[in-house]
Amino acid sequence: MGPPKQSGSNIQNVLNKFRTDLSRNAKVLADGAKAREEKIRQKSSASRRPTTQKSRKGKSSSKGQTNASSGGKGEQAWMNDAKGPEELPLGLRQKQVIDHIKDREAPVSIEEILNATGRNVEIEADLKRALEAHPKVAIDGATGMYTYVPDAHVKNKQQLLDYIRASGAPVPVPEILDSYKQVTEDIISLKKSKDIIGLYSYHPDLNCEVLYALDPALAGLEADGDVSALWANFPLPDTDEGMDEALKKAGIAPAPRKEKPKRIVSEKKKKKRKQTKLRAVTNMHLMHLLEGEGPTMIDG
Repeated sequence: MGPPKQSGSNIQNVLNKFRTDLSRNAKVLADGAKAREEKIRQKSSASRRPTTQKSRKGKSSSKGQTNASSGGKGEQAWMNDAKGPEELPLGLRQKQVIDHIKDREAPVSIEEILNATGRNVEIEADLKRALEAHPKVAIDGATGMYTYVPDAHVKNKQQLLDYIRASGAPVPVPEILDSYKQVTEDIISLKKSKDIIGLYSYHPDLNCEVLYALDPALAGLEADGDVSALWANFPLPDTDEGMDEALKKAGIAPAPRKEKPKRIVSEKKKKKRKQTKLRAVTNMHLMHLLEGEGPTMIDG
C-alpha cells in the first residue's frame, strides 16, 4: 500500500512555508553577522581613543611639572574638568603664577598672586617648592616678593641697544624676547634707525635671527665710487654649491646652512579584516526546489 496522495495545493503550501522559513533563517544569520561586525568596530575604535586620567585630590606626581597640558589636554580643558583648584596639575598651577609674575614686570607679593591666579603659595607646598627651584623666578628672602628673571636684564630700548653693543657676540633674538613687553617693537625700531641689523643664523646651536650693533663711528661713512662699483659688479655664483666652491678656492670655509628635515614615511601594513563566514543553512539538499516556478499540481 503506497503513501497517501496529497493534493497540489497542499504541496504548494509546504513549499511556500519552506521558502518563508529559509528566508527568515538567512535574514537572522545576516543580522547576526552585521551585529558582530558592529561590535568589533566599536571595540576597535574604543581601543584607539586616548584616555586621560584626572589627578587625585591631595596628590601630585613629578610628571605634572613638565607641561601644563599633560595628558593631551589644554589649560581650559583642565580648568573645566577640575572640581577644585587643588585638582589642577602642578605644571599648570606653576605656569599660572609665572605668567602673572612675568606680565607684571615688577616684584609681586603672595597676596597679589592669590588674588590674580587663585594660587595660595603658602598652602600649596608643592607649588612653593617648584617656584623656589625654577630658574626664572627669584624670591626676596626679606620681603617674600616674587620676581621674574629674564635671560637679558633690559627694560627699555636704550638698555636693549646697550646690551647688544656690549655683547661680544651676535645676540640671538630668543634671548631677549622675554625681557619686557615692548621688546619686539623696539627691535624693529632699532633696525629702522640703523642702530642694529638682523641676520638669520643657520648655525646648529642658534638656528634663529641674530642681532648685530652698528658702530656709531661708521655712521655716514661713504665708500668711493670705484669701490662701490667693484662691489656691485662682482659676479657671484647662482647656486649655493657654486658659492661654496668659490669660497673654498678663496680659502674661506662656507658658513653652515639649514638643512631641510628629512621626512620619514612609515608604511604601516593594514591588517585585513577577517570576513565573517555565515554558518551553513540547513536543508541545503532541497534548494533546487526553489528554482524556477513552483508546481501547481502533482499528477495522481
